[in-house]
Amino acid sequence: MAGLTVLDLLVIALVLLAAIGGFRRSGGAERTGRLIGLLFGAAIALPLGALFAAAGASPLAQGLLRLAGLVLGLLIGVWAGGLVGGLVSRGLVRGRLGLVDRGLGAVAAAGTTVLVLWVLATAVPLIIGAETLAPVTAALQPLGGHSQLLDEFGNRLPLPRQALDQAVSTVSSINPRMGFGGSAQF
Repeated sequence: MAGLTVLDLLVIALVLLAAIGGFRRSGGAERTGRLIGLLFGAAIALPLGALFAAAGASPLAQGLLRLAGLVLGLLIGVWAGGLVGGLVSRGLVRGRLGLVDRGLGAVAAAGTTVLVLWVLATAVPLIIGAETLAPVTAALQPLGGHSQLLDEFGNRLPLPRQALDQAVSTVSSINPRMGFGGSAQF
């Protein structure tokens, strides 16, 4: 990876602030479990979306069912991860390992921040389109144009990227007038 851009430095600052905030609260293992569950939920969401879509009689029904399957898969992952993480969190606190729980909270907050920034930087251009975002991308050019860290993050997590692409594609096929398309880099 080449040198960091100013946007990368802003991403790092936001992630560090989130980590500090996550460390200050208990229940970190539960939040970590939810985050891990969300990532595993993407693996459940893709086949579940395809399974649900097959039950649709029309393209609209198939698109809505695919979207419902994607959302359900992600929710199942978050729920299961939170359940397991909550048990671990309570065990850590009872075992007087609250510092470990808070450390996991810092990791979860940092990871969630990166994931949210990545989804925003990836989904917004897909949904709104490059032409609409031209003033924003022009304003970001002096800051480096895009975040190489977020690009690298997306490259390392193919299932969330695939689930996001499928969700955006499904929504755009349901309502093509929404102006989806084009790509822009943040």
